[in-house]
Amino acid sequence: MPYENYYKVKMKKMGKWSVYPLDTEVWHGSESARYFKKTFGFGKGTLIIDTVENNSVYQHAYFPEWFFDKLNKYIQNGIKNDYKFIEKKLLKFYNLRVQLLKSLPKVGVAQVAKLSTLELIKMYQTNRDWVHRATVFDQIGWIAEDYWNLPMREILVSKGLVDNSPEYFQALFILTKPDEISTTLKEKRAVLGEVIKIKSGYELKISAMWLAKNFGWMPVAAYGEPWGAKHYEEELRELQKQDVGELSCQFNELKKYTRVRRSDIAVIVKKYNLSVRELQVFVDFSLVLDARNEAEYLMSYCSYHVLPLYKEMCKRLFLSTKQLRTLYEDEVVAVLRGQLNPTKILHERREISGYGYDKAMLKRYLFATPEAKKLFAYLEKTTGYIGENNSGKGICASVGRTVGQAKIVAGPQDNYKVKKGDIMISVVTMVDYLPAMKNAGAIVTEVGSLTCHAAVVSREFGVPCVVSFKNATKIFKDGDMVEVDADKGVVRKIK
Repeated sequence: MPYENYYKVKMKKMGKWSVYPLDTEVWHGSESARYFKKTFGFGKGTLIIDTVENNSVYQHAYFPEWFFDKLNKYIQNGIKNDYKFIEKKLLKFYNLRVQLLKSLPKVGVAQVAKLSTLELIKMYQTNRDWVHRATVFDQIGWIAEDYWNLPMREILVSKGLVDNSPEYFQALFILTKPDEISTTLKEKRAVLGEVIKIKSGYELKISAMWLAKNFGWMPVAAYGEPWGAKHYEEELRELQKQDVGELSCQFNELKKYTRVRRSDIAVIVKKYNLSVRELQVFVDFSLVLDARNEAEYLMSYCSYHVLPLYKEMCKRLFLSTKQLRTLYEDEVVAVLRGQLNPTKILHERREISGYGYDKAMLKRYLFATPEAKKLFAYLEKTTGYIGENNSGKGICASVGRTVGQAKIVAGPQDNYKVKKGDIMISVVTMVDYLPAMKNAGAIVTEVGSLTCHAAVVSREFGVPCVVSFKNATKIFKDGDMVEVDADKGVVRKIK
């Protein structure tokens, strides 16, 4: 779909993220589109506009409305022919994860300096190739997340549950809980295990170093700061203040996560007499949710191991990390080979840039600055967010009610603002928002649904979450005293 055709179709905005042009290709580059087709049978070409606001770069993502119709028909037809169609597709992710963790090239800062330019390029391309394969499974959950809402609601209501009642949410969240413990909860379990050991005399610094080595990569996302030993020292010291009995209780609950999850589901299935086919709807959604969340962690893992490569590239090319991340993947390779001078590109992208795709959503077109500027202005006037909610309320993504100070998080650079118990308010979240999310007493986002990162992490942390609350970052400001009644989707200022 060449540039001018975006004016001829109705578009929907997926969201706005604090990432650089190079980072956007993790999800939306032509290689990701190619792997999406290989996995699901058709291309996925996202329209991307990157803007510079207050010295930060933001990605705006859009799709034509017809793409959602195409995706929904694909799911419907697949399930019609085989009710386990989606489950079979998504189980491929777990095989991919095993291969990625086994095969991803890893190199330390000292070793990377010894690589030749060709070796550096090959290692970089291999890393990015694994990322593109993994993010396919993040993308299907991201684009199709609203597909399952209606069938799940119809099933639960047919069983006598009142829509949006406490009993409704209890059944919904139990039935859609992933079978395997998530990376988020694995890290939480590990931290609890270490603090219990420390309270019995184990050396805190040794525990902190072990945690940093095994889980420090988690918040990196595209290009974030890993958690170091200092981060874990602070967290462990704070947890030491808790009673060992309470810590042990939390730890043991996580140790038996899968057993408890299966038992809880069996109770709900029996209570509401769910058939095998009805249950499969929730199984599919739990896999969509889990694959999306875990694919983002694989992206973080790959990005953690590409950080030394980026550092070496910047050194050899005399570029800052921001300048390097303003290029695209093929441009980075061309600059390393001496085939491209980045100066002109960096100058052109200092304000706005972007790309779109042909109708098959496989061939990418880069926009010239005037084209990107004109198209972005048009889209912002004519395009609403996907699933936009104009009711003055949001969607309950994790139950509960709490009161706290609002903290607006425009991007990972604002993570430091969120202190224990604060109400974190953002347009959207990704794994690089985790440092703030660990402290939040509740999370509110402007976009998203039940599979979005904020929703999943909130349920895992057991804090209230409201998603799809329109203009939340504009309605509230830092320091506002805010009440979040997630069961009702209500967020309001009380002082």
